Amino acid sequence: VGGGFAYGNLGMSHHATEDIAMLRAIPNMTIFSPADPYEAAEAVRAAAEIDGPVYIRLGRGGEPAIPHLTNNIKKIMPVYSHSVDKRLNSIAIFGTGAVVKDIIEAANEMKAKANITCFSVPAIKPIDISGITDVLQKNDSVITVEEHTTTGGLGTAIAEIIVEKQLKNRLKKIGMQDQFTSIVGSPEFLRKSYGLNCEGIIQIIQELIGATL
Repeated sequence: VGGGFAYGNLGMSHHATEDIAMLRAIPNMTIFSPADPYEAAEAVRAAAEIDGPVYIRLGRGGEPAIPHLTNNIKKIMPVYSHSVDKRLNSIAIFGTGAVVKDIIEAANEMKAKANITCFSVPAIKPIDISGITDVLQKNDSVITVEEHTTTGGLGTAIAEIIVEKQLKNRLKKIGMQDQFTSIVGSPEFLRKSYGLNCEGIIQIIQELIGATL
């Protein structure tokens, strides 16, 4: 409990932004990072059936429910899709944890500018390689968003898939850079400070759109 900036008001000693990276390196470890209460409940059910260590990365409670188009916690979950014009840039956005609500808001704000599909990634390890590969093959650009360092987390896992499958997607990773945070404040304030909120995601979408004009 307390993944990412969930306990942001208590200061940097309570920020958990390196945990996924460390645990991904442990053999046979299963990692779930639920985005909302529904995913959290499904992660607990799945964990009960797994013979081995499981890490469930929770927030603090009170995360809003998000719409889900599928219900397999071990797979990527489509949470938003809008196609405006096949001639426009196609962007897939992958998020994990509480920031998924922000990627949905950002995609909705930019729906007239690009074809955008959003996915929640509750299972970080083992990650849904086949599902992600299928999405990558259908999109020009990819954005990953996580309340975690950009080293070793969701963005790194997807970068590994791009390299291993020899794909050509442009990838932008949104998260904590290679730094310790010295900022104290609410989770919302910290997300804004590090570009993890709706506005920060919109900025990256605009950069990707501009790069293709």
